[in-house]
Order: sequence, then C-alpha cells, then structure tokens
Amino acid sequence: NPEQIIDSLAGNIKDFRYDADNSVTFAAWYSRYDDLFAQDAARLQDDAKVRLLLRKLGLPEHERYVSFILPAVPKDFSFADTVDTLKSLFGAKESVVSRRYRCLQISKQPTEDHVSYACRVNKLCVEFDLGKLT
Repeated sequence: NPEQIIDSLAGNIKDFRYDADNSVTFAAWYSRYDDLFAQDAARLQDDAKVRLLLRKLGLPEHERYVSFILPAVPKDFSFADTVDTLKSLFGAKESVVSRRYRCLQISKQPTEDHVSYACRVNKLCVEFDLGKLT
C-alpha cells in the first residue's frame, strides 16, 4: 500500500522550513534525503513521491509552492519537476557574483582548524559554480 510506505518514510524526514539568511535552502535540505527518495521510495509512483515531498514542507513553504504553480495542481507535475521548482523557489538569495566574490575572499580564521577551513573552502568552491562561469 503506497500510503503505508509514505507514512513510514515520512517519519524519517524532517520538515523543511526555508531560512535563506541561515543557508537553509531546499537544495541543502533535499541533499540530505536524496538517497531516501531515490532508493527507499523507489517503489512509489511519481505522484506518491510528490505527495510525500509536499507533505514534508512547512505550511508557508507549501502555500508558496501551491500559489506559484497555480492554476495547475501538484499532481500535474513529475517528481523531478517538483524538486526543480522547489529548488528555485527556496534557494539562496545571494547573487552568483556575490557568491563567487565571497569564495575568492576566503581566508583561514586564526581559531579555525585546518579540517573546518577545508570544509568551508570545498563548500564555497561548489557554490562558485565554475562550470557555469562565462
């Protein structure tokens, strides 16, 4: 029964609450559960995956998504399209230029250990999006 699978999986997924100021974006949240949707939810039809995903949105996030897609309804979109739309709606507010500038300005803090610094550099380099640089 798909609803039982959805209920079971939903218990393992934390609700998404958008907070761009603290880098809590949909892409960051979804990356935590990507394998769950790809592997554990693989037996579900696309529409059931969409229902599971939307069930884990906070009330303001759900309302914003539903309002954005009007006059269509969530069942009109594939799971992949829904994920892409949510990533664009609940993404970082910072411009690409600003992210790239911040990456180029990074330096190790005196109190920061090398592993933490390397993690920060890695994250900023990914956000730099070198492949799209023109």
